[in-house]
Amino acid sequence: HLKLNDGIFLHEQVRLALEEYAFNTHKPQIKPFMLVVAENKAHADALESYICSSEFRNGQYADKTIKVYSGQTAEEEALAIGQLLEIEKPGNPVEIVIHVNTLSEGWDVTNLYTIVPLRAANSVNLVEQSIGRGLRLPYGKRTGIPEVDTVKVVSHDNYNEVIKAAKEGKLLMMKEYIIGDDKTPDDEKKKVILTPKVDDIGKHPEKEKASAETPETPETPETPENTALSQLKEAADEAVAAGKVQTLQETAGKLTVDQPETASEMAKAVQKMQQITIDIPRIFLEKPAQAIVKCYADFSLDTSELPKYAVDDRLQITMIRTGKKRVFDSQKEQPDIPFARQTLLARLLKFNDIDYDENADLIQSLVSECVDYLQKNHGDVIACNILRNDTEEIANNIHRQINNHAVYDNVEYGVKVVSGYFKLAPHCVSVSRNEKTRDYRIALPEGEKGKIRSMLFAGFSKCLYHQQKFDSDPEREFSRILEDSEEVIKWFRPALSNFVIAWLKGNYQPDFIVETTDAKYICEVKADNELTDPDVTAKMDAALLWCKRASESDAKPWIYLLIPHSKVSENLEFSGAKAKFRKEL
Repeated sequence: HLKLNDGIFLHEQVRLALEEYAFNTHKPQIKPFMLVVAENKAHADALESYICSSEFRNGQYADKTIKVYSGQTAEEEALAIGQLLEIEKPGNPVEIVIHVNTLSEGWDVTNLYTIVPLRAANSVNLVEQSIGRGLRLPYGKRTGIPEVDTVKVVSHDNYNEVIKAAKEGKLLMMKEYIIGDDKTPDDEKKKVILTPKVDDIGKHPEKEKASAETPETPETPETPENTALSQLKEAADEAVAAGKVQTLQETAGKLTVDQPETASEMAKAVQKMQQITIDIPRIFLEKPAQAIVKCYADFSLDTSELPKYAVDDRLQITMIRTGKKRVFDSQKEQPDIPFARQTLLARLLKFNDIDYDENADLIQSLVSECVDYLQKNHGDVIACNILRNDTEEIANNIHRQINNHAVYDNVEYGVKVVSGYFKLAPHCVSVSRNEKTRDYRIALPEGEKGKIRSMLFAGFSKCLYHQQKFDSDPEREFSRILEDSEEVIKWFRPALSNFVIAWLKGNYQPDFIVETTDAKYICEVKADNELTDPDVTAKMDAALLWCKRASESDAKPWIYLLIPHSKVSENLEFSGAKAKFRKEL
């Protein structure tokens, strides 16, 4: 029961994460399901009885569970197989599948996210087959969102052993996540839509169904000025949707061509819109088709990813007539470490994207580290066995690690600049189910700071959204600094749905966009130990280029700030932050 409840906890969290990702990226909705592995038919029946009862999530999954096992009636089997084949479709209600090792190897799905094995599974093949069903990427590639890219296994002891072996062997993606004994309902999540203040224009809350998750907005009186404001916003949003690029002034000008008597109200509407929106040049940094590698940084080989099991080199012969077996050793020669080392080096030299002459010392050093590690941990015989049978995998692993330490030179991005009205869009976030909106000014107790990702904050006067989420307490504190600064006019925290900067490995989503009386800022609040991380500096370089291009087309210059967590404190003012932490190309 504990494992089933832990499993459904994980399932519900990933379901929410998938809804959030689909909403923010406008991608198709993926409906996840949970696979429960039962001992036998009687066990599967008992599990189904419990899952469908009021004891399990108040009966929430009574109509969302199916079981599959050998021995079902033709009608039961046809129904179950039919639901299995359509389990990825959004309209399919099934969220839990209970099976007794009868699933066909040809049953491929991309929406299995949680596996709850409740049967003894000493067979590596059985475990790998179960886990393997969850290793298909639903969007066809990694999204960069851990919850969307991860399959979770609620493991018992035997699975722990297999996963441990997998971590040390060929399944390199395994990580451990512990669901604590102190798990409370607060750990469960709910979905909240963060709406920009500009969306309040034209709304009449008394005419609409109240939402518990969205703050009430004041009624908009139907005055000529507010009517002009509604018309301006509607026209500006329609232009964005149609792919047209125009400023608010241009939009207002087009509206007053046929209604010259509204020119005064439209001018006031433009001013009001400008107070609750921010002009952001739409600058598209097209990733370089081919980045130039300047050099490879020196590093030590990560040996935790190397194969650690020898392959049985013996030959087994079975006599068909008698059934007798005979085993022969196919490798009787003495282990030849120098030959194994040379074979691995030769395989590495086949990669034509790394110049051996320029990087000979690094490559030979990594090969030596690999061979020395295997010798030290397994002895010469097993080391040669692993090097002989897993040459391809080891070479690919070393090659990947080398490329991860590449230093690029002259990374030229193609740049496309589009200026005009920037539409702030609602976006979806998840918070603790019992979370009540908090005052951003109230400091969190030390024991609560680690849970800030599940909290929701409000009370801002300069933020362009009613509510905001933060990834760390220094980010919350930085929002207070922005609110208290006399020079800051407005700010917001960008999301995937409204602002990203392309960089070499994907899309960079900064922490804050800030506008002051004389400039605009991209602000990143980063942990001190991450400031020199290669990915952090690469994102900063892309952002600096973005700021340079934006400054050329905007009325105000764009500036990038990289602020250490340790420097965000009560006595830090924004004027000090922009002086100390400004970065330049």
